[in-house]
This record gives sequence, structure tokens and C-alpha cells, in this order.
Amino acid sequence: MSITMMERQEDGAYQQAISHEGAVLGTYERNMRDDSDFHAIYWNSEKQEPGDTIYATTRGWTYENSATVDATPEIWTEFHEFLAGRLKALILDRIWREARTVEIGKEVIVIKGRKIARGTIGRVFWQGVDSYDPKKNRIGIETPDGEKLFIAASNVEIDSEYLPDYVDYDRIEKADQEAKKEAEEGGVARYRGLSASAIAASY
Repeated sequence: MSITMMERQEDGAYQQAISHEGAVLGTYERNMRDDSDFHAIYWNSEKQEPGDTIYATTRGWTYENSATVDATPEIWTEFHEFLAGRLKALILDRIWREARTVEIGKEVIVIKGRKIARGTIGRVFWQGVDSYDPKKNRIGIETPDGEKLFIAASNVEIDSEYLPDYVDYDRIEKADQEAKKEAEEGGVARYRGLSASAIAASY
């Protein structure tokens, strides 16, 4: 019966109310210091996205409330398509982040700092920890003239001219398939694990 809750009426009596029939995708418990809330994740057909509601809690009398996973095959299809879209954005974001990661063998350009002129380009030949500040990383770059320079890793970025060489285009082509598989296998648990701030893709 989807989500069942006892709602108090004007006369003080309680009446059973049933909602989100055929649309409940999952349930979970959120534990706090002294109490627990019981949540149901359902498909909001109007917004075409999942919704989350508390159907019961230990903070009050909700013992007759309940939630049952009863999403129809059509709802699951819509949910998986929604989740796959979000996961694809994460996959693409990860691919571009990896391409922009400064690593040995990649061409970089100096964008800030005082000792080495901005605009200096070079290939990374060494990576390590700053001997003066273990929390920071340093790299060694070799310029086209063969000069070797050492600089804080945070003072450079991947040279845009070479960025396309570091992009995993094969994985981009397979992003739809990868996202669909991850959505179907991960389901509601994968959806809950998504960070809203990480969904936006970077291009």
C-alpha cells in the first residue's frame, strides 16, 4: 500500500491516508542521537524526479505508519533514466577532471607565482611533496629549450593546446552505457549516495 500515515482530523480522531501508490522506490532509516526518522523515496511524476518524505519517526506517535516499496516497472524505468542522466554527468566530469590533472608526462603552463614567468610551458618530469610544507605538492617541468624548473603544482595548469590529447574519448563514447549499467545496479542506494554539488558536469 505505498505510504500509509495516520492523519489527525479536526475532531481529534485519526484517519488512515494512503499516498504515492505504485511509486515508492525505497525506504531507509536516518539515525540521530536520540531518535530515528523513517524515510520513503518515491517517484514524483509531475517533477519527473525522486522525492523523499518522512513517513514515521520515534519523536512522536507514528507506530501505525508504514511504507512499502511498490513502484511499477514503468516507474522504475523512469527512475533509472533519471539516475543514469545524473551519473553520466558525473562520469563526464570525472573524465575531464582526470584530463586536467597535472601528472608526469603532461604539458603544463605556469599561471601564477613569482619565480617563474607566467606563460612558461613545459612537460612534467617529476612530482613530489614540498620539503618545506608537506601539505603542498611540487613538480618539475622541462621547457622546450631543455631547461628544468621546479614549481608549486598549484601554480600550473594543463596547457589547453594539449588538453584534447589527455581526454579519454573512448570512455566518453561509452558514458551512456556505463551510466545506465551503474543506475540499474546501484538503484536507490546509488541515488542516495549522490552529492548534489557533484552532479554538474564540467566541459
